[in-house]
Amino acid sequence: MISAILIIHNDHSLLEYSLESVKNYVDEIVVVDGAYDWVAPIFEHLGVLPYETEDKKELIDILDRSGISYKYYNGTWLNETEKRKFGITQAKYDNIMNIDSDEFFDIDIDLLDEFYNSPELVIGNCSFPLYFTKDKIGQAKGIKSPPNKAVFVNRNNATVEEIVDSMFLMVPNSERVKKLPNSKVSNARIGVIHHLSNFRSINGGHNRARFYNMLSSRVSGNINLLSNIKINSDHELVEVLKKQDKRTIIALNNSFYFHRLTIGYPVIKDNQEIVDSNESVYSNFIEKIYNEFLADMENNLIKNSRKEWILFSGKKIFLDVTYAITNSKSLRFFANQHDLNQDVLIGLNLFAQDSDVNRKLVSSYEFTQRLVLSADKDYTSNTGEVQIRYIAEISFKTPADIISFNYEIT
Repeated sequence: MISAILIIHNDHSLLEYSLESVKNYVDEIVVVDGAYDWVAPIFEHLGVLPYETEDKKELIDILDRSGISYKYYNGTWLNETEKRKFGITQAKYDNIMNIDSDEFFDIDIDLLDEFYNSPELVIGNCSFPLYFTKDKIGQAKGIKSPPNKAVFVNRNNATVEEIVDSMFLMVPNSERVKKLPNSKVSNARIGVIHHLSNFRSINGGHNRARFYNMLSSRVSGNINLLSNIKINSDHELVEVLKKQDKRTIIALNNSFYFHRLTIGYPVIKDNQEIVDSNESVYSNFIEKIYNEFLADMENNLIKNSRKEWILFSGKKIFLDVTYAITNSKSLRFFANQHDLNQDVLIGLNLFAQDSDVNRKLVSSYEFTQRLVLSADKDYTSNTGEVQIRYIAEISFKTPADIISFNYEIT
């Protein structure tokens, strides 16, 4: 018997698919909902509930439809370490599986039984490929397979503190005080996680981008977007956030939104390469979700036309403009500076990216205050059947710290 632990907050756009992939493995789900204390001030400024998913009814409906027995808990949590400790302590069974809402699982049942029958092993890993398109994944150069992630836990063989300190988490080193020795971790890859983080809905992805950006600040002790403010503790982080005015918090939150959109233009690191994914029983699901993600990008481009965005000046943002380019639309970009009677310099680089995640610079522009990306240029010629994404990389230069920006599709 296996208890699954699901840590969540405003991030369930892919959960139904994920639960479908684990329903034959798990006997109950422990759902732990809510945000962390150190990010709560942002939610207070934005009017977002910190203690539970805003569309809780939809989350509960997804859990009900899964047919898996579940227990639901919510609240605000000191940090991810404490939230995960709580989830493990609420599990009915000692055999535990960690699941996320953006993952599909292919599990080797024989290896899983072997792991849980071990008197010594505590952590069981799965390989962890991250999808960039429906059939392309990233992995380290020179490595034949993607990295591992701790998924399965044998609670009989370690304390809760040791288990959580040994998991695949981005936390300060001060929270890893009882990490297990390598001998407690299985060498076998018990299965494959098809990691679909890049294909979340815009809203779910925005929430996740906000979490990881703030988590990075917490771990590094440096809030880059707020003039490189240094912090030494969660208390200092909370105090810094509380001191910001609402306009600054909105600019911070909007930067997380546009960070989410960089998924359309993935950054391939020097030590990384993009390769073909292996065929999976979930190939059709993955293609379906990828196509839904592309449609979501298009819908949000249209929906947010003429919306005012408050942003930090001097920072790049990315916008997927595929819909406008492929449908011969013109895009007009406007930067407004209400506080200073000075021009705003807008720079825009337009990139084309194919389904193999190869990209090239198509055009560059630099305008003052207003920029028009004309539809009369034939960007889409000679592409054949290759699926092309068009990504606009936009930057603003102005003496002010914060500007307002909007675009219009005509």
